Amino acid sequence: MARPGLSAPPRPLVLSRWLWTAGAVLGATRFVLQLADRRMLAERVREVQPWLGQAEVDSAVSASVLFGLVLAAGLVALYAVPGAFAVRGRRWARVVLAVVGGVGLLFTLTRFVLLAAGLSAAAGLVVNRVDLAFLVVTALVDATALTLLFTPSVNGHFRDPSLGDRVVANGS
Repeated sequence: MARPGLSAPPRPLVLSRWLWTAGAVLGATRFVLQLADRRMLAERVREVQPWLGQAEVDSAVSASVLFGLVLAAGLVALYAVPGAFAVRGRRWARVVLAVVGGVGLLFTLTRFVLLAAGLSAAAGLVVNRVDLAFLVVTALVDATALTLLFTPSVNGHFRDPSLGDRVVANGS
């Protein structure tokens, strides 16, 4: 995986990178599956704006789906791009992954607490079994990726910020 002149990233970092990407793809897949339910989206638009005609509701739903797809692609890029730079030893990428991943885990934990307390419906969160399965798997993947990002072998990969890309000292 390393190019000539660059040290190979530690295995936990490479695994963390792919786990971040996989978690983002899982989250985006869940989101896209929700967007595929046009009837549910139309019902929500009608609840919020009951004065709209059918053509306007259809337009609003189509715009919501398009915006959602762009958002899902952006979510995957938000994890994949810093992941690619992190394996090269870029400290900023590690910070971005840690912050974005930590915030994502905090939101997931909040959803779990609301669900366990029976407050999810009051907060406007509808969670079915498929959503719950995606939520649990994504949380486990993200927690593992975050943990791997800060293992001792990975810490050494980010020590010298002046190097940019990690350079092999002996030239091998």
